[in-house]
Amino acid sequence: DLDRPEARLWKEEGGGTHIRIHELWSYYCRYLHMPRLAGFGVLQAAISGGVGSLSWQTETFAYAESYDEQSDRYLGLQVGQNVNVTRSREAVLVHPDRAWAQIEADRAASSTGDDESDGTGEGTDGGGEDDENGGRGKRKLPDPKPLTRFYGRVELDSVRAIRDLEGILKEVVSHLRRVGKEVTITVEVNAEADGFDAHTVRVVMENATQLGFKSHEFEE
Repeated sequence: DLDRPEARLWKEEGGGTHIRIHELWSYYCRYLHMPRLAGFGVLQAAISGGVGSLSWQTETFAYAESYDEQSDRYLGLQVGQNVNVTRSREAVLVHPDRAWAQIEADRAASSTGDDESDGTGEGTDGGGEDDENGGRGKRKLPDPKPLTRFYGRVELDSVRAIRDLEGILKEVVSHLRRVGKEVTITVEVNAEADGFDAHTVRVVMENATQLGFKSHEFEE
């Protein structure tokens, strides 16, 4: 609904691009061209799921507790995780492009801050060791050990598994493949029922074999 051209729900305020949640809720309640929702809880669940989506940067949005127009910053910005949505008049949904721009700016500022000197010419560690002339020299820190392995596990929504998997491939696997020697993806399927019928058992076992499952079985 946010991205429908005719709706024009994204608001430009200062340098930000967002919509206040209480305004969005009022639109669902007032305008005939907007879908009818059973209650605010439906909107809360949709927002939490959208912010928590692995593909938020391309398909959904970010969440912030408020927008400070003077600093042109979103306060309490959250992405890639489920959020507790309230009816606060300050809470906003943030356009993904604008949210990503702030995240990148914060990363750049943090990186620059780590490299700055404390003004004494000896760096921010403030310490040193005596050099061969008895002077106070800069202490050299040991090089950090390289990180050589990544492991991650995530549960996919059975209804949106394809979309979620595409997000994982784009946002995680693609970055690992640029520098990784080997990237392995394993899909694990677990299902429970009061009792699987014979037709389902036969079809699933045959399809799993055709699709190259290394192991697959039904249990009592």
